[in-house]
Amino acid sequence: MGPAVFLASDASNFVNGHVLYVDGGILAYIGKQPR
Repeated sequence: MGPAVFLASDASNFVNGHVLYVDGGILAYIGKQPR
């Protein structure tokens, strides 16, 4: 719920041109798998 609260807040007025990934941590998990 963190990103949704952030995007609904006034602080999100200062964010532009940035991709905010809301994937439940799957990108972080994929990066730590052994090869």
